Amino acid sequence: MEKNIELFTILQEECGELIVAISKIKRFGVSEDNMERFEQEVADVICMLYLANEKGLINLDQLEDKIKLKENKLKKYSNLYD
Repeated sequence: MEKNIELFTILQEECGELIVAISKIKRFGVSEDNMERFEQEVADVICMLYLANEKGLINLDQLEDKIKLKENKLKKYSNLYD
């Protein structure tokens, strides 16, 4: 269980760093440096999600239905899908 807590802690930290990178883009605009930081933070979060999958904490194959639910909400409540 201790390793799971460590994984969750690092994932939480990486999500926080991704939030900061997005905030910098919103505040200071899209620049090469800001986008590079954003991409690195996205990669770090994805890495931790892959690790959570390997450890059996999530099952990426079984998330497809949940992803579709989110896509449907976005289609209904946002302008991201045309």
